[in-house]
Amino acid sequence: MLHFIYILRDPRTNEIRYVGRTNDTAERLRGHISYTHACPKTTWIAELKAEGKKPIMQVVDSIEGTDDPKRPGDQVCDLERLWIANMLAIGCHLLNTMESTHEAIRQAHVEYPPHKPTRWAARLGLQVGKLNIGLTASLEVQ
Repeated sequence: MLHFIYILRDPRTNEIRYVGRTNDTAERLRGHISYTHACPKTTWIAELKAEGKKPIMQVVDSIEGTDDPKRPGDQVCDLERLWIANMLAIGCHLLNTMESTHEAIRQAHVEYPPHKPTRWAARLGLQVGKLNIGLTASLEVQ
């Protein structure tokens, strides 16, 4: 089955706020918008909804495979973790849960070869040292 890695952007600032995975982008975006569990992502989306806005979903990668976070070596989850780690590396302030963020960083440093944040920034049309939303980012290029 084809799975997508996506980001959610703030429509007010174009800032990347979340990285996720799904096999149905429309349904996943609806889920994010209707979700009511208390967490930073839900609070952010509620603020957007109060202004008549919704997050902008952008697919950034895709992979064939199964999505089983409990299975070691799950390629879909690994790819999502790699995207989270790289978005953090280029200075994005993600609203992903702390558990998923810490796991992404751990896995990216343990299981993947060193990567260059500049490549990931370029893939999203971001400039090295300065995100296209006007925030400066401190990048270490290896």
